[in-house]
Amino acid sequence: MRKDKFQNSMWAYLMIAPLVLGIGIFYIFPFFQNLYFSLTNLGAFGQFKFIGFKNYEKLIYDPKMYQALKNTFVYVLFSVPLGVTCSTLVATMLNSKIKGLTIYRVLYFLPAVTMPTAIAMVWRWMYNKEFGILNQFLSNFGFEPRAWLSDPQTALYAVIVVAIWSNIGYNMVILLAGLQGIPKMYYEAAKIDGAGPVTCFFKITLPLLSPSLFFVTVMSFINSFQIF
Repeated sequence: MRKDKFQNSMWAYLMIAPLVLGIGIFYIFPFFQNLYFSLTNLGAFGQFKFIGFKNYEKLIYDPKMYQALKNTFVYVLFSVPLGVTCSTLVATMLNSKIKGLTIYRVLYFLPAVTMPTAIAMVWRWMYNKEFGILNQFLSNFGFEPRAWLSDPQTALYAVIVVAIWSNIGYNMVILLAGLQGIPKMYYEAAKIDGAGPVTCFFKITLPLLSPSLFFVTVMSFINSFQIF
């Protein structure tokens, strides 16, 4: 009995060993390495000199750090609520019976599997002041062309739009899985009682979708703060 228990434990440790090794190499070790580097100064020929907390002192008195914090909070304030809301609405629509449902799901999920470099190139072209499609569209309504990515008044919000667009696909898949886990009998009972689509959404869908919404919201906050 004890031998079987030992063998089972060995197999369990053997199965989780690759994951633990990967976490140790790519997460834990770099964390402590960066912590050490933050207490050093890189000199000539790649030599590190220990300087204590001088880097942190310089960071505290650097006005650019506070500007970056402000931009980050603005980014999170707009991207997370709007991103989660748009993802929820898209997932709800794609959970209904419409023609070409599979095609729509693939199209919405494509940004999640597209390389960030390709996404950046496409949106740089769209935001271009001289021949960007966005300025060409707005010119039809009498608006002057704008340098969306180099104008301090619009650059941050232009990046927020790209972030929301690129994250909808990933969030949509998680929320769609949560929607498909809601029993249909709740909606059937609500329809018998005379509830409409809006009432069903707020009284049934959102409450039962709250675990998935919580996960998506937390992950969105984490990913957004990493943009710092």
